[in-house]
Order: sequence, then structure tokens, then C-alpha cells
Amino acid sequence: MRALVQRDKEEHARQKRDPLAPSPHDILRRKYLKALTDYTGHPAIVYGSGWLEGRPVNDQSAISVGTRDMMGFMEAVHGLPRGPLDLVLHSPGGDQDCAEALMKYLRDERFGPLRAIVSVAAMSAATMMALCCDEILMGHHSQLGPIDPQFTLMTPEGPRSAPAQAILDQFRQESGSASGLEIAGMAASPIARYYLGKSERVGHQMSYDGVF
Repeated sequence: MRALVQRDKEEHARQKRDPLAPSPHDILRRKYLKALTDYTGHPAIVYGSGWLEGRPVNDQSAISVGTRDMMGFMEAVHGLPRGPLDLVLHSPGGDQDCAEALMKYLRDERFGPLRAIVSVAAMSAATMMALCCDEILMGHHSQLGPIDPQFTLMTPEGPRSAPAQAILDQFRQESGSASGLEIAGMAASPIARYYLGKSERVGHQMSYDGVF
């Protein structure tokens, strides 16, 4: 923690001197990104966030897959030659509709074959994005995650998130009981039905169109 605080102080002092100057981390990142493109002979873009830095985040959408990222994708690929493309992924996931739209955009713009490079972790909707590529490159430490949607429930202890499939399974196990009836009412709602079916459809379609 002390090292992190010291790093933040140094970064803050640097930005005060020249707010437009790239950070040391960005310089290093660009160095190795260039080395990657020189080695493969085709362009690469990075889609990642600082979700593992341990800093408090007030707005989770700022570090997750979201609609605002489409403009970033368009800017990143502008002017790149159509053809093979490496997509470096590092994300906790987010909106699966947006993940589908981002990968469809790359396909529609005639990029391919696509290769996902999972530097550390591509979870949830980011796993869907990796599955949409023709190839996935991972290290021994790299992680992909489950793609089932999370459904937020209000409990006496406050809001809690649970996998939509787990809710459906519990409903099947407890149908007829008091808790089962409560779950049945929730599972019958349009929102619940949407999310319960959405992940399976999108995951199947994206992996089928992208990988096969």
C-alpha cells in the first residue's frame, strides 16, 4: 500500500508539471505493443481498464464494457489496414449487448482473422468478446470467466447479485414453497426472462460466428 501511495504522489507531481505528458506506464505499454506488432506484422489494439489496481471506483461503468466504448473502438481502428487484428483484452466484463456490438463492428469493418490476447483476465462479457475471435492466446496466469448474467436482488441485508441460472435452479428446487413462490414471481417478470435467455443466445451466437 505504501508503494501505491508513493506512486500516486509521483504521478500527481508529474501531471502538475506537464498534464499532457504520457505516464511511464503508458510509455512502457506502447513500447511492448509496438514490439508485438513488429513481430506479428499486423496491427493490435488494447481494450482494458484499471479494474485490478485496487483503487476505489465510484462508477463501475467507467471500468466495464459499455456503450461509451464504441467511440474508442472506432477511433482505435481508424486508418488501420483491414485484415488480421490482435485484440488485447483486460476487463472485468460488463454489458453483453455492448460486447456483441463491439465485436460485430470489427467484423463488419472487415477485420479478421481476429486474435484475442488475454494478458491477465477477460471476464464475463469480455470472455464473450474473446470467444468471438478466431483464436485466443493466453498465458499460464491468464483467466476467462463464466458468461452467465448476474441478477440483482433486494434482500434484508441490501442488494445482492446472483447468477441468473442459479436463481432459475433454485426456483425449480423450491417451487411450491414460500421462497419458491417469491422466486417464481421474479422469474416471470419480463426483465428476468430477458436476462435468463439473453446470455445463452448471445454466447452461442458469438462463439459460433467468431470461432467456427
